[in-house]
Amino acid sequence: MKFDIDKEEAELAFKKALRKTRFNFFDRENRKIKEFSVVEKENQLSNRIYLGVKEVPIGKIIGTVEKAQDFDKDFNPLREESKGRWSSVYIKYLESGSLPPVILYKFREEYYVYDGNHRISVAKNLNFHSIEAEVYEFFSQNNEEIDKLSRERFSFEKESGLSNIECSRVENYKELREEVRKFLNLYFLGEENLEKAIVWYQRVFTPIVNILISNFKNLENENNGDIFVEYLKYKNTYRLGNKYQRGYTNTLIDYLNRNKILLVKDLKTDINLDSFLIDDFRKLYYIDKIIFYTDDTKGKIKAIREYSKKQFRRETLIIGEIALFNLVNDIPGFIVGMQRWFEQVYNFYKEEIILKSKQLNLTLDGLNLEEIVEDCIRYSRYYRKKEGKLLTKKEL
Repeated sequence: MKFDIDKEEAELAFKKALRKTRFNFFDRENRKIKEFSVVEKENQLSNRIYLGVKEVPIGKIIGTVEKAQDFDKDFNPLREESKGRWSSVYIKYLESGSLPPVILYKFREEYYVYDGNHRISVAKNLNFHSIEAEVYEFFSQNNEEIDKLSRERFSFEKESGLSNIECSRVENYKELREEVRKFLNLYFLGEENLEKAIVWYQRVFTPIVNILISNFKNLENENNGDIFVEYLKYKNTYRLGNKYQRGYTNTLIDYLNRNKILLVKDLKTDINLDSFLIDDFRKLYYIDKIIFYTDDTKGKIKAIREYSKKQFRRETLIIGEIALFNLVNDIPGFIVGMQRWFEQVYNFYKEEIILKSKQLNLTLDGLNLEEIVEDCIRYSRYYRKKEGKLLTKKEL
C-alpha cells in the first residue's frame, strides 16, 4: 500500500518536473545544460585530482558529463523515457530519507555530474540545499586570474586540510597560509604542521568571522576568507618588538570600533554581543594568553608535552600543580618534580577513577579519561581557593 502511494507521488513529481521544460519550449536553446566536454576543450583541462567526499551546494552543480540530451540547465527531465529511472530514485528517497552520493567533476567553482544525474534532478525538485558527492577537480593550463585562484585555493586546502574557506584573490590565500604558519609556530611552540590548522580554524578564524558578520550585515554575502584577511591586514599593522603582532582580542575590538564609527559616523556605536559571540571572544582571549607566554612558561609546556606525549587543555594549570607539588615535597628543579608528579599524582588519579567507576558500576565508554583527570585537577584547585586547604588524593 505504501509503495503504491510513494509510486503515485513520484510519478506526479516527475510530471511536474517534465512540465517545466515544456513550458519553456521556445526558450530551449537558452536552457541547454552546460556540457563538460565543451568546457574541457575550451579551457585545456588537465591534472584531475580526487578531493574525497564532500557536501556540495546544489546551486553550484550546473552541468553534466554525458546526459545533456536528458536534462535542461535546472536538471528538469526533457524526455518521457526518463520516468522509470527518475521515479525509482524519488521512491528510494521517500523510503530512506536520503540519496546515495553522486560523482561530480569540479572546475573553478562549478560542478558537473559524472554519475547521478537523476539524483541531482530529484534533489533539485525537492529543493535540496546540498548533496553528498565524490568530487574530482580539474585545473586549466590557461593562466587567467580565475585559474590561478583555483590552483592557489587547492594548494592551500591540500596543505592545511581546510576546505571551507573562500577567497576572491590569490594573494588572500597566501596571506592565510602565512597566518596559519605563524599561529602554529607559536601555539604548538615550534612544531609547525599545517595539518593542525583545524585548531586555528576553530579557535581563531571561525570566531573572528562570526563576530565580524554579526556586527556588519553587509558582510553576510562576502567570502569568509576575504572578511578575515581584511581584519588581518589591520591586525598586522601592530607590532610589539620581535613578538607576534598584538593579540586577536584587542585588535579585533579596535577594528570593530574603527569600522563602526566609519560606517555610521557615530561615536556611540556599540559592538553586538550575545552569548555565542561572548564565547567566541573567550576563545580568542585564551589563544592570546597562550601566544604571549614567557619563554620560561613555553619551556615548561614543551617539557610536559614531550614527557606526557599529550597536549592538555589547560597547560598552565598543570604547571601550577607541578610547582605546588615541588614546594610541598621540597623538590628542586622543575623537570624532576614534573616526572614525580606524573608518576605519583597524575597516574594515581587515572587508576583511582577507573577503580571507583568499577565499584560504582559506572561506564567510562565514550568518555575521555585524560580529560576527566584534568577536570579532577582543576576541581582540586577550585576547592583549594574556596576552602583554603589541600585535598588529599583520596579525598579528591
